[in-house]
Amino acid sequence: MTTYPLTGPLTVELDLTIGDVRIIASDRDDADVTIRPQLPGKASSTRAAEQTTATLTGNRLRIHSTRSWRTFTPFGSPDAVDIIIEIPSGTSITGSLGVGSIRSEGTLGSCVLDISHADLDAESTATLTVKSNSGSVTAGSVAGDATVTASYGAVRLREVAGTLAVKASYGDISLGTVRGALQIRGAYGAIDVDHALDSVGVKTAHGRTAIREVRRGAVTAESSYGAIEIGIHDGTAAWLDVNSDYGQFHNELTPSTTPGSDDDTVEVRAHTSFGNITVTRTRSNFTKEAS
Repeated sequence: MTTYPLTGPLTVELDLTIGDVRIIASDRDDADVTIRPQLPGKASSTRAAEQTTATLTGNRLRIHSTRSWRTFTPFGSPDAVDIIIEIPSGTSITGSLGVGSIRSEGTLGSCVLDISHADLDAESTATLTVKSNSGSVTAGSVAGDATVTASYGAVRLREVAGTLAVKASYGDISLGTVRGALQIRGAYGAIDVDHALDSVGVKTAHGRTAIREVRRGAVTAESSYGAIEIGIHDGTAAWLDVNSDYGQFHNELTPSTTPGSDDDTVEVRAHTSFGNITVTRTRSNFTKEAS
């Protein structure tokens, strides 16, 4: 383990080929980096650890490896390393990983990552921008805006306080609460959104779309093949324009039981070529104060 004293806000830059990265953010004023082989008994894994370096220049900590991720095989790679990075809360993360995983604990600053064949699991970030070729993208809380582009793999975000844009080719999209405008472009996979507090735009080719609670703004959902379900928040007035070429429309929108404000109106446009469309009234425990 190497300890680096810091004089200001830190940015960590990752330039890694194969390995598992664990990031721990906490209340501290220095940074610790531990690099070790995943398979200590393998000479190639030991060499990979030796060829992975950490360098602090100013307040930028760069962690770099020279090995090619193309040495990876489906049966595992002898060249993988384990990296533990302990940093102050609010540290920004940027960079890339070829094969492996990135997992963070605590609160990070802005995160901008390009991962090729790896999983990302972030507990809390200020903002999040991720491009993933293959692997799951998971985040607990994003305090600002988020953008996720994924080719193969699931996208799971629990809460986004700002705007969110998701583009996914193959994989399910599961979102908790999105407070800003939401845009989703999918191809193959189910789409689930628990709470959308602003406008929503969804367009997908194959897969079910469920937006379980919308509160205000404009909601557009388009699917070539798949059912669409939209829940209208209790107290929100709704205008509907729905159409299914080969399917049924189920209008389960009951009268509101609580009065809403003038802002609590939503325009819903939903269209699917094959599949049913259902619009319901939701009476969740997600209170007005949460908006």
